[in-house]
Amino acid sequence: MNFEELCDIPIKKGETFGPFSHKIATNEDSKRCRACKRFREYAADIGFNVYD
Repeated sequence: MNFEELCDIPIKKGETFGPFSHKIATNEDSKRCRACKRFREYAADIGFNVYD
């Protein structure tokens, strides 16, 4: 069972360009990545502490 099935949330695969892209998940790059931003918002909504 993978993370996507366990949490029942879709996982967007990394892209080489576009709004869902970042080469290395550094803090600055993940702030620009739309998928990372949505995941941080979702995690905060369900009660996780999210540190930037």
